[in-house]
Amino acid sequence: MNVALELLFARLRWPVASVRWWVMQELSALLTTAPLSDTVLDRLTQELRACRLEAEAVEVLSIFWMAAKNGWVPPPDLGDAVSRPSMLTDRLLTDMRLGSRANVTPPLTVAPTDYEVPEEFESRQGRDVPRIHYTTVSNLERKFGFPLVRQMAYEWMESKAAYPEAPYQGDLAYFVRPAGDHAIGSFADRTSLRMLTAFIRTMEVARTFWGAPDDLAVWFPRRAVPLEPTLAFLRPTRPTWLPALGHEVGGDAASVFGFIKAADVALQVLDQQAALLALSTPLYVANHELVELTVVRWRRWGTEPIDAETLWRKFHRRQHQGYGQFGSEDWGLQSRISSLPLRDVIDIDAKAAPMAALHDVEQRVGYLQRDLYPERLYLPVVTGMEDDLIAEPSGGELSISAAGQAVATLTYWNAGWFPGHPAGTSGLTGTSLVGRLNAPVGEGEETPTAYFYLWRVTRLKRSNGYGPYSEQAPTIGVIEL
Repeated sequence: MNVALELLFARLRWPVASVRWWVMQELSALLTTAPLSDTVLDRLTQELRACRLEAEAVEVLSIFWMAAKNGWVPPPDLGDAVSRPSMLTDRLLTDMRLGSRANVTPPLTVAPTDYEVPEEFESRQGRDVPRIHYTTVSNLERKFGFPLVRQMAYEWMESKAAYPEAPYQGDLAYFVRPAGDHAIGSFADRTSLRMLTAFIRTMEVARTFWGAPDDLAVWFPRRAVPLEPTLAFLRPTRPTWLPALGHEVGGDAASVFGFIKAADVALQVLDQQAALLALSTPLYVANHELVELTVVRWRRWGTEPIDAETLWRKFHRRQHQGYGQFGSEDWGLQSRISSLPLRDVIDIDAKAAPMAALHDVEQRVGYLQRDLYPERLYLPVVTGMEDDLIAEPSGGELSISAAGQAVATLTYWNAGWFPGHPAGTSGLTGTSLVGRLNAPVGEGEETPTAYFYLWRVTRLKRSNGYGPYSEQAPTIGVIEL
């Protein structure tokens, strides 16, 4: 018995999302490793046959898909092992150039017209499972008139039969309780998988029985994928140029200045054309205190004085909707980042524009990757380009290019090891976006007169080990370059 391999398979069913993502990556890597490839293939095939929910089958098949994208050749009969086929497993098999599929199991059934949505289903939304899938079917029901909420509730209750002995799989409070009251985390337990399965099957019913357009029925189930294809291959690696993190870094403006300058110098030593565009990371994670730092590089035209707090407030307000989109119409490793005109992103008062921001991700984050979103996934803001930027995986990082030239590289790492965290923060991961000083610029744009960093330190504290955290007033500043 290979103990390490057995531990990986045990962790594959843990409810902590980041653990599952890491295990899926490790198992996909072992599929391509000669000494263990056959053993891992046999075990994963058994897991695929044993899946009781469609969402479980999508997760396991995603492991094969990741290995295939790294050069592994899947057996031609892999599709026969899918015990819970769906549109999503079909998509994965097709992308591996394999045939699909057996009939949907259990067979699709339209909910009775007199079926009443149970309170148990309603009460789970936003409490035990993310509300996005319920919101999606509600919006589609209003738009197209299909009874999607009733169908999803019906599928949810029917899914109890998959695990009659334990349909709810324990208590997630075990993982978040140490983070105190109002703590949250990124989880994917059996309750979530049942809800995801209900969502997937509801879309299957809409397409099969109600004539829903294929593009509608295929597009929206992508909100139930465990891993977004472009981000699936990110591996946690702390950059060698990143100075040591610690409580003292966020102590005052001088400490933040020293930290950012040290990072800039270390980057320049490695590559004189490299520049830090964005950094978002916990600096210090402890039972009584959590300190976070966010840094964004800006370009400016003019010499107007900068009010750091006002600029940050306006910048924060526009995040996720005002700086571009990250998405793709295809199921593939490449995604696109939109390029807006400079006039759409510039701050008129400061005559400055950010070089990185949180984009509208169009649900392009898998449910096992939620620690990256909403406050960690900084992407470049490149204006005036005729075509979109291209983002694709490269060596465990995310490589971003424009017009065939490198623009930036995104890296992420683990900065803390608690599965839960206060609601006022994102997951305990850090990200950096490193750009190129010689990256392409928009045609006709004036050369910036200067650059600066806008930074923010957030501090949450509590007086004991189990109470709620309280957020102190953030510290915000500017570092002129």
